[in-house]
Amino acid sequence: MATPHTVRGFTLIELMITIVIVAIGIALMLPSWDAIVQRRELTQGTEEISTLLSIAQGEAVKRGEVIEVDVNRAGGNNWCVRVFTEDDDGNCLCNPDAPNAPNGYCGWTSGVGEQGGEEVDAYRKFTITQLLEGGTSVGQFDFRFDPIRGLKMADDDTTDFSVHAVQLQSANTDFTLRVEVNATGRVRICSPDDSVMGFGSCL
Repeated sequence: MATPHTVRGFTLIELMITIVIVAIGIALMLPSWDAIVQRRELTQGTEEISTLLSIAQGEAVKRGEVIEVDVNRAGGNNWCVRVFTEDDDGNCLCNPDAPNAPNGYCGWTSGVGEQGGEEVDAYRKFTITQLLEGGTSVGQFDFRFDPIRGLKMADDDTTDFSVHAVQLQSANTDFTLRVEVNATGRVRICSPDDSVMGFGSCL
């Protein structure tokens, strides 16, 4: 006759030790996970602004029409980016201090983050910390894309040789990326402090 085996379960102390170990592991992983999320949100926002500018250049040549870009950064975390034709100038606002202005936006803004008239929460996850025009920090800049060759033009219709840059930072301030537009209208993303892998250093 076979001898019955005794089935031994976990003791209360063993279960408590396991729970503590799992809790410690989760606590150690949370900061790393938050950093991954913040880096991803910044990268996504930067890539979307870069794509917006590239599309604006292409549309200027495709339509044979001047496309204007206006970037405005107010105090604090308020900012907006808009792209519009000359005919739409009066119907498109870029005032980051007035997110509920009656004419609405044809771009993206912090906080409200309107895209096509719909609120997009993603744009609250990062901020534009600096605008650069020819290496000089400014509060606002605008330029136009030439409808013939897609070159960047100044208000007097001459080629604008200065590099315009939009610098973005994650909410935790650990990650920084920059979108640069040169005279030929070429758009590129770089990392001024090499805090985001996969992007080259800004010159």
